[in-house]
Amino acid sequence: MISLDAYKFINMAIAARPPIVTDKIQDGSEEHAVFAGGNERIIVIRSERLCRAVLTSHAFHQPRIAGAIAQVLKSEEASISIVEHFLNQNPMQKDGKEHSVPRQTFMAALTEAEAAVAPLLSDLAQQIFATASAKPEKLSLQYLAGDYVDGAIALIIRHHLGEDLRPDTWSGSASSIMEFFHSRSQLKEKEIQVKNLVREIARTGKEDITPLLLSYVLQGRDPLIGTLSAFSLWLASLPTDERASQIRSLGPRQMFARSAPVNYISRIAVAGTKIGDIEILPGDQIILMLPWTVDYAATKSGRSLVFGAGKHICAGQALSLQLASHWITAVQSAHENINWGNLPRPEMLPSVFLQFKGAT
Repeated sequence: MISLDAYKFINMAIAARPPIVTDKIQDGSEEHAVFAGGNERIIVIRSERLCRAVLTSHAFHQPRIAGAIAQVLKSEEASISIVEHFLNQNPMQKDGKEHSVPRQTFMAALTEAEAAVAPLLSDLAQQIFATASAKPEKLSLQYLAGDYVDGAIALIIRHHLGEDLRPDTWSGSASSIMEFFHSRSQLKEKEIQVKNLVREIARTGKEDITPLLLSYVLQGRDPLIGTLSAFSLWLASLPTDERASQIRSLGPRQMFARSAPVNYISRIAVAGTKIGDIEILPGDQIILMLPWTVDYAATKSGRSLVFGAGKHICAGQALSLQLASHWITAVQSAHENINWGNLPRPEMLPSVFLQFKGAT
């Protein structure tokens, strides 16, 4: 019941948030809310100061989900050891000596892949907007955002793994599994996604770097699509002259900060501590509502929690910024030839990520 109350509270807040934060969200909300019952406590935080304090404190860890994933996959023929190992020993999230070598190996492989496909990513973005200009019927968030991001993911994975791993075979499995609250329908969808992902990993037989590459790249899929979708809708809402001005000054880091595409993340308190005036007990579940931490004046200087803080900096931010940069360059080249008034405006969905109906 406590989880349900917190879930309703979070969803109501998300449903009311603006897709693009043009100024700090002022909805009369308190800096935090506590939901308690029995031995369970969920603390929802909506303050930049308090969220940053949690992210930079050693008293909070990311939730352990390897066991949950194992339960999801019990009926699968594919071995779940790959996913369990990744979730427990992800070298992008761990800082022990034993993780330094695989981290370096992975980052070197990804950096090489990014550099090799950079011209292809640029061509992909340019082609997306050229087609949207020439064929008005293609103008949609699914095409401008979803097809671009999925196409970019396919280029990176195919470069590294070859044609053996076909991204189109796991369509629908690319959403992040690192989430906290789900409705029953979302849980069922996630179960299917995780199973599909594990099947694909097992089918390739490439168990060394494949799980890390897949998870690393795919976890950023939905937030990136959300950001590009939100900015497409925002640009479409502007008068022509203002739209042109905004596009000229648009930068990827500020774009992510203002869209705040991750609505919330979670942490578990592993020790008693105090954050601001909040007494934290071991075992408390902490929900950080990131859009409420956005202060547009601060984003101009690059100060933002959109990619985390402290040891919890998002490992995928460089890739996300690169993909967004190619997209922005394409927009700057093609925006005058696009009939922005015809861009359909689907409803925003209450979700962990900033999502729009039909965009993913």
